[in-house]
Amino acid sequence: MYPFEYHYIIKDSERQYDIELRFDKENLSHLLGLESIAKYNLNTDELKMFKGIQGWNNIKNGSITMAFLKNINKKRFKSGKDKMVFFYLVPKLIKSPKAIYFDNSKVDPPTKIQCRILFFNDFDKSILHLGIEPNNENTYYIPRTLLIERITDTNDGTKYIKDQQRIELKIKDKVIMI
Repeated sequence: MYPFEYHYIIKDSERQYDIELRFDKENLSHLLGLESIAKYNLNTDELKMFKGIQGWNNIKNGSITMAFLKNINKKRFKSGKDKMVFFYLVPKLIKSPKAIYFDNSKVDPPTKIQCRILFFNDFDKSILHLGIEPNNENTYYIPRTLLIERITDTNDGTKYIKDQQRIELKIKDKVIMI
């Protein structure tokens, strides 16, 4: 994903437009939910190691590992582990996503998840969702959230996508940014 930029053509009932999606290094630890695992067990200064470019560097140099995260907060690690386990599927998702405009008020039960567009597709009896939104400068899109919804006898995996506005999405190209 990094160092590439993905260009998509989006078409809805009213218009067609292009977006660019980048996986900036400083967004990885947020996407994996690392801070959420640690935030109730560490002080503010210690949490910095899980954020932004410092989080990226700590993953890269091996300071943040699965065992380390599990040791910090076993319960929160278990609830967030799916993001790390299914992360390898994100490259497949961004190559052939389905998409919706995401409105969190249409999700039942309610959710605090926020993003403008939600990519999704089914993999391994689960629905993988990648929420994206414009960066702070509104110049390109970044991943905001990663959700995994397992499909079971009692869950069809549509909690986040039902009753949402579907959009057509086509990948235009993939450009290296280096």
